[in-house]
Amino acid sequence: MFEVYPHPAHIVLFDLPKIISYKKGKLCHKRAGLSEFREGIVGKLANADLSLGSKQKFLDFMAVDLETLGGTQLKALEDTADAVLCMRPTPDIAAFIRLS
Repeated sequence: MFEVYPHPAHIVLFDLPKIISYKKGKLCHKRAGLSEFREGIVGKLANADLSLGSKQKFLDFMAVDLETLGGTQLKALEDTADAVLCMRPTPDIAAFIRLS
């Protein structure tokens, strides 16, 4: 296991021209950015072979209605999203490291 910074990982893994902004600003902008981030994660994990416990946690994470969350709750979900991306040794990250 290794740690990566989320914003550079977004650019590389989701093939984006710039970072996804979801950490600062108004709540509506954070929600929009976090929604884009979740869509990117879904695209990468859609065919992943997740353990039963991991799969349920992932489904729970995706089921959260961002519009109902206040600042503190949104921050907690943001931290979860970062953990899903940064602490999980995905095949994409492993392949990228092998190519570097």
